Amino acid sequence: MKVQKFILTLLFFLFLNPLLADTQRLLTRGVLVYNGPNICMDLCSIYFLEADPGFTSTTITHLPDPYVLDDYINMSVEIEGEIVDCLLCSALQADQLTVLEDGDNLVVNGSFESAGDADLSGWTYTCSATSSPDTPPGGGNWSLYLEAGNTQGCFPGQAVQTPVDIGFRDIITLSAWIQPGYGFSVPSLQLVALPEDNGNPLILAQQAVMDTNDWVFVELTDTLINLNPGDQIGIILDAGMTGGPVYDWALFDLVTLTNDGSVHLGDINGDSQVNILDIVTLAGIILGTVTELTDFQLWAADFNQDGNINVMDIVGMIIIPLIP
Repeated sequence: MKVQKFILTLLFFLFLNPLLADTQRLLTRGVLVYNGPNICMDLCSIYFLEADPGFTSTTITHLPDPYVLDDYINMSVEIEGEIVDCLLCSALQADQLTVLEDGDNLVVNGSFESAGDADLSGWTYTCSATSSPDTPPGGGNWSLYLEAGNTQGCFPGQAVQTPVDIGFRDIITLSAWIQPGYGFSVPSLQLVALPEDNGNPLILAQQAVMDTNDWVFVELTDTLINLNPGDQIGIILDAGMTGGPVYDWALFDLVTLTNDGSVHLGDINGDSQVNILDIVTLAGIILGTVTELTDFQLWAADFNQDGNINVMDIVGMIIIPLIP
């Protein structure tokens, strides 16, 4: 291994170092992984960044000693540097690397690959599931190929995961890339509450993808105010449903779930503060001038949680902060 490192380092100084002069800057973010087998096989092809939506996926290096990047494998990072032309390919020279602690992805194996190889672990599959080399922008090498359910066979066609560290009043964002198959079924991304008594899941938010054969990015946000004590959050990738001899499928990739904080009683406008702006909004709700409200806003407006939104909630919002 030491001999290999020495040879690769020597190649860098002999062939790559002069190319650093003609460069361009790039800032990107995503999950750093080991790169799979490729035609480059040099110091610029050891690591790969599976980019977040809206950012660029690229091979990553840190010359002349790229192996320092081992400490950041499978971490969500932001990298800035220069594009380096290598022997056969190009890579991003990581001048600056920041570990993204806030908003870390809570999904286990949302990219359905590991070190560039197909990997379906971390999920429970109700029907047939395999890997596909068809991936969305920034999707790495593999995605999930999920067979749709069939009323005369296996159903529902789903992949399910139950994340940890999620609970009542948490603000969460769930996203994924979805590509429909033949168009006979309607795939969707679902956020559900799984009752403690193993009852039927309660759909908190969902988004379907139809009328296209292209990859589509979908995103859901929920405040989890409808959770009951003991409920768990579930992520469902649903390939849809068919019947009889009809067969269909869907692809999924880059599934992410982030915990963006918590909501609070009285914070009707969702700015993480309870102040005069919320009181004015609450007065408008009581008077009937503010009518288009989300479930979260209705919950936050019922400050004393008596099931009614009235002047007593205004009194509580004014008096409670004054109590030492």
